[in-house]
Amino acid sequence: MNRLRDKVAVVTGGASGIGLATAQLFAEEGAHAISFDIHAEGIDSLHVDVTSASAVESAIKNVVDKHGHIDILVNVAGGSGRRWGDGPADSCTLEGWEKTLALNLDSVFYCCKYPLQTMLAQGSGVIVNVSSVLGMVSGNEDFATHAYASSKGAVISLTRSIASCYATRGIREMLFARV
Repeated sequence: MNRLRDKVAVVTGGASGIGLATAQLFAEEGAHAISFDIHAEGIDSLHVDVTSASAVESAIKNVVDKHGHIDILVNVAGGSGRRWGDGPADSCTLEGWEKTLALNLDSVFYCCKYPLQTMLAQGSGVIVNVSSVLGMVSGNEDFATHAYASSKGAVISLTRSIASCYATRGIREMLFARV
């Protein structure tokens, strides 16, 4: 089909699940699909800790040095903070709060910041951020992970802010909220 022929697509969390499926589809459509994941496996993967600004900056530089540009970014990386103590606000640990926000929000900011610089220079680009329905509505006791919900709500707000700021400069920003 080659609808994405010669496009360069970066997918965070591309070693499994939605990220892997996205990277595979992009590759099938002709894109150079590069996965950023701490489990560097699969399609053209780079071992990248997306919670580290310097690691993301370096990885983006490597992609641009190799391919000359970035056309598409899909931020899928993220996850639950329960293993660090995320839960209801009264019992959420500080570690749970900090690590969950680093994984789900800081990483999205870093992974938007550095590709945006390249996309602005080329006058085009597409960014898709994956969030969660828990960022829009509260959950019951089974979903009382307040750091997770807060981080996903912040991703929604960040996406809207970036979209409105850069739309006139050729950058399209989209949000996908999954259950």
